Amino acid sequence: MRGTGAGLLLAIMAASTAEGQGTAPRITSFRIASGSFNTADRTVALAIRTEGATAIAYRVSERSDFSGAVWKAYTASPSFSLSTTPGTKILFVQVGSGRDLSSAAPRTTVTSPIRTIGDFVPAPPIVSAAATDTIVLGLPDLTATVEMPAQVQDGDHRTFGFTVVVRNKGQATPPGQVIHVYNSFVLNQLAIENHDVTFGVTRLVGEGCRITDVPTLECTLAPMGVAGAVQIKVMASVTRLLGPGQTQLSPTLRTRITGVAESNMTNNWIDTPLKVVK
Repeated sequence: MRGTGAGLLLAIMAASTAEGQGTAPRITSFRIASGSFNTADRTVALAIRTEGATAIAYRVSERSDFSGAVWKAYTASPSFSLSTTPGTKILFVQVGSGRDLSSAAPRTTVTSPIRTIGDFVPAPPIVSAAATDTIVLGLPDLTATVEMPAQVQDGDHRTFGFTVVVRNKGQATPPGQVIHVYNSFVLNQLAIENHDVTFGVTRLVGEGCRITDVPTLECTLAPMGVAGAVQIKVMASVTRLLGPGQTQLSPTLRTRITGVAESNMTNNWIDTPLKVVK
């Protein structure tokens, strides 16, 4: 999980300072995708801020030992391609100084003692401590499934039950972004009487589940991790819905999931009809 503020975790990792070559620059801030929790794109924008000695090179890696990472000419706003597997990614960044690399020089050139090929540069002699930040590759994918009886019989306060299951089939939802689940019978045709929640791996927060109007039940769920789910069992009632000459009607339950800013919500609104017979 991210820390407070910019979510910066500075990990001191064997800064290399050759004697007589000066001090290393210090990384004061490192953020991935402006501090986003999730990203749908593998290529993410980075923001690096430093102080002290002038940084002339940087390297980024998903490995704490920077194995295989190449040094590039320093820029405060580079980009990086994450590895393909969805899930939490920790990026490590270092900057270096100690050489006079002119930004005005062509990107492919040979000068003494500096050789640059494209953006790639030789390893700087003075290297900073590493900074890290975290992002989740892949979005949440929240879905709601409603299990409704095949039919119910009209009557005077005749009760029936149905079940709403909310699942996260994608990556974790951002911490602090609660999930709102709205269930309501349109046109106020049926009444919601009570409910029972099977928590599973997701808990209620805030005001939990409550009946906010005669036909409406609203629930507030905690952020969901991978494969998170919650089951809501609802008891409702029908009272003299059918008029003279009517043998059946199909009132509709409308279910909606909101509250998560970054999500692959595949069924944000779903309508579930219920057959009411005479």
